[in-house]
Parts: sequence; structure tokens; C-alpha cells
Amino acid sequence: MLEFVFRVNKSFLGSTSKPITVPRSRVDYGRLRGSECASLEVIAPTGEIIESALYYGRAGFGEYYQVRMHSANARTLSRLKLGSQLRVVLKSDHGRLVAHLISTDTQ
Repeated sequence: MLEFVFRVNKSFLGSTSKPITVPRSRVDYGRLRGSECASLEVIAPTGEIIESALYYGRAGFGEYYQVRMHSANARTLSRLKLGSQLRVVLKSDHGRLVAHLISTDTQ
């Protein structure tokens, strides 16, 4: 199980894939190796299931992993406010990757 906090930003809200970059400073990327382009199920704070993938890439600053959603259900995440925080819990559930998005903002 891997866990980190994600702050909702403009690129998240503006993109249909709702990218969530896994912070290299908080997560040992070695634990993600072999999961590149793996199918991933995201469970939104509302409980909705969003089909997604764990994407691996390289940029000028080095390697990175991103959760990218590719389901129409990802639109539900557009309701999140800029700057709100989500606790992201990535784990394997019966051989399938699952990411739980848990709102840490008080209502």
C-alpha cells in the first residue's frame, strides 16, 4: 500500500484525464516498477468507480508516475475545488490496482 496527499490543481481540473502525479518525494518509485500502464480502478470520494491507468513517463526533471482517468465518470471530480486536498491510497486488491481518493477537507 502506498499513500500520499494530492492538492487539486489547475491541470487536474482542466484535463479530462484528471491526472494525479505520484510525488517522488513521498513515494518510493521502486515499489511501482512493473506497474507501468497498468489498469487501475479509482474510487472517488463520492464512491463512484472510475476506470483509469497508472502511467509512467520521463521528462526533463526525470521519471514520474501519474494516475490518469479514462472514463466518463471522471467528470464527477470536476466538482472538487481548486486547492482542496485528497488522500490517495494506492493498493493491490486481489491482483488489481485500486486508488482510493479520500477528501481531507472538512465540510
